[in-house]
This record gives sequence, structure tokens and C-alpha cells, in this order.
Amino acid sequence: MKQALLMLTLVGVLTVFAAAQEKATDSVQGKTEKEKAEKEAPRDSSSRQKRYLDARERNAAILTFAWRSVRGVIYEKKRLLPEDSPQETPLQLSEGVVELDAERVLVPDLWETHTILRTPNLSCIRAQKELPKVGKNTLGKSERPLLWDYYYLGDEGKIVISVFRGFLGDTDWGVVHVGYADRCSGFGLPSPFLGPSVGVMIFLGGISPFRLLGAEIGDWKLIEVNEEEWVFELKIEEARRKHFEGLLPSGEQVRFHLSRNHGDAPLRLEFRSKGGYEKWETLAFTQVRGAWMPRTVMCEMNVGGTVNQTVYELQNVSQTAAVELDIPRGTPVLDWRPLGLELWRKPDEEKSIKMEWSPELLSSLWLTLHKEKRD
Repeated sequence: MKQALLMLTLVGVLTVFAAAQEKATDSVQGKTEKEKAEKEAPRDSSSRQKRYLDARERNAAILTFAWRSVRGVIYEKKRLLPEDSPQETPLQLSEGVVELDAERVLVPDLWETHTILRTPNLSCIRAQKELPKVGKNTLGKSERPLLWDYYYLGDEGKIVISVFRGFLGDTDWGVVHVGYADRCSGFGLPSPFLGPSVGVMIFLGGISPFRLLGAEIGDWKLIEVNEEEWVFELKIEEARRKHFEGLLPSGEQVRFHLSRNHGDAPLRLEFRSKGGYEKWETLAFTQVRGAWMPRTVMCEMNVGGTVNQTVYELQNVSQTAAVELDIPRGTPVLDWRPLGLELWRKPDEEKSIKMEWSPELLSSLWLTLHKEKRD
């Protein structure tokens, strides 16, 4: 029996990791500002071939995913009232807010959209999000959605750009933030600015969960296998401890489950610590160009007693025509590249560089990536 289980485990490990050796040829995209910048930067022959960790990630690299979600947020009433307010002070609830019981209220049906545009060298998340509106003794919904774009430059998303467009529409540009994950894949990192949580690109954008937190394949240990799933847990060896310092709260447990019935697509992801948890789970799968991908995804977060549950539904999948970094010249920029991965650990604004957006800045971002490949 032990030999049979050992063989099953070994076959599983080989199945999961063999795809890490696959390569795919870059697709030719339409003329974009990105391509013009790339022409100004030197290219080596290896840049025409990309390495993907599984077939799902390879397929997703040229696709656009449109997701829509609704979520509910539960608040404890005592957290919404000023500390000095009398005990009998009533909480003013806007239309649609639900009083669950004497201690809790629910803001339901907050809508959200994510359009994830993928190309082998440039990806973008464009999001709109309806938020709760919390005031003094009041609770309701925001009148306008929050708008933000989040870009990943390079085949591993090592340069990230967060563009906050506020509540007033496309003309309401705020500060653009630029970060550089150095030699770490940015796809698996949480946003250090306004942007996606860590599960978005894994479950909604087709990225392999083995990229989480910039981990290496060897950081994940297979701890359980059965007919339905593989279960991996992040096991940090002493030699790798420095990498995860600041990226992972002390004592936090990270596990992900892959569905063996759906081509090892992500089934569940869990971050758990004393302060709460974040859980992503695929509720339904679909096939996209021969590869299994999530179709319905639930994310549940519990932080400080506030529970936020979101259900994402895949609306459409199409081939990406092009991705453009459409940022107006002169938009204020905070360039955090000098911090490298330290930005995700402990941001120090004094080490960021203030500048303005320009085609020359975009070219310098591509040159950063090409210089890394040469080195």
C-alpha cells in the first residue's frame, strides 16, 4: 500500500512539474506604444521564447478575460460609531443596507468588473469597483465606482505600474506608481499600491499558483494527494527565509489545491494567520481552447472581524488584440524602482523618484528589463 501511494505521489509530482519545461513562441501583436518602445531597446534571441509553468498559463498569455462580480461586506455596528457616541446612538443605514442582527449590518451586491488583457510581454488589469460608503453614524454605497488600471511589463511581470483613475472617470488621473520586482516574478505578488489582491492573476488571469509570492518551485511541498486534488504548502527553508521576510506575515500558512479532474487547474488557495484569512476557491470550471480554467470563483477575506465575500463570474474570453499604456504625458509618477523587491516589504517614499509620465520613461522601463536579461 505504501509503495502504491509513493508511486502515485511521484507520478503526481512529475505531472505537475513536467510542464515547467514547456516553451511557447511569442505571438505578434498589433502596433502599440509598447512595441515602439521595445524597438528602441536591444533584444536577445531568448526573448522570443517564453517559459510557462503549465498549459493553462501558456494559453492565457494571449487572451483577454472579462469578469464581473458581486460581493457583500459585513460590518460590526460598534466599529461604525464614534468611540465617544452614546450607546443608544442609532446607525443611519442607506437603502439596500441590511441589518443582520443587533450587532452586524451587511452592505450587499457591491458590483465589480475586471478586464484582464494578456500578451506575452505586457498584461493589464482594468477594474471598476463599487465601494461601501462609511460616514459618521452612516453606512451606504458610493455614488461612483473606483477606477484603476494595473500593468505588468515583461514575460514575468517584473515591472508593475498602478494607475489610479479615481471616482470621477477617465479624466481623473492621480499619481502613477512604478515598481520593480527585480529578479522575482511580479505576477504572484500582491500589489504594493492600489491594485489586485494576490489571487486575481492566479484565478482570473491564468497565472500558475507556483508563482505566488515570488516563490521558487522548490519552496512548495506536496503534503497531500488523493483522487480529486494535489495539495501544496509553502515550506520555507532557512536558505530562502530572507526572500519571504516582509512578504509573508509571521506564522502565516499558505496552501493551494490543484484539481486533478480539471488539468491541475487551481481549485483553492488559502492564506491563514492569527489575524484572519484569505481564501480563493473555484466553484465551477470551463474549457478555454482545450485547457481547464475557472469559470466561477469565490474569494472570502476575514480581517479584523470584517468579512468580505466576492463571487466572480467569467463573462467572456477572447484573443487579445493589443495592450496599450495609455497614460497622458505629464501625469505625476512615483518611481519606486530603486527599492526593488523592498518596495513590497517596507516601502520608503524618500527613496522613490518623483517625475512625470513620458514616452522616454516608458522606454527606460523596457530597457530595465532588457538589461536584466543581458546581465
